[in-house]
Amino acid sequence: MSVDGELWDVSHRGDGQYDLSWTRENSPNYGFSMNLGGREAEMTPQILEDVIREFMDNINPETGYLD
Repeated sequence: MSVDGELWDVSHRGDGQYDLSWTRENSPNYGFSMNLGGREAEMTPQILEDVIREFMDNINPETGYLD
């Protein structure tokens, strides 16, 4: 998935668990996981994009990581 020019690997385990890995050159596989509480409902691409964008907005531009 591409969000604002950044590539992300998104996997859905089917038990409400999502793993999102940012495929950046300088820190591969940096990302986060989230759980929808075991619900079977899937997140829409737009919701995933919004969640990823919120994560990227919290990245310190000097370090490239969360503070």
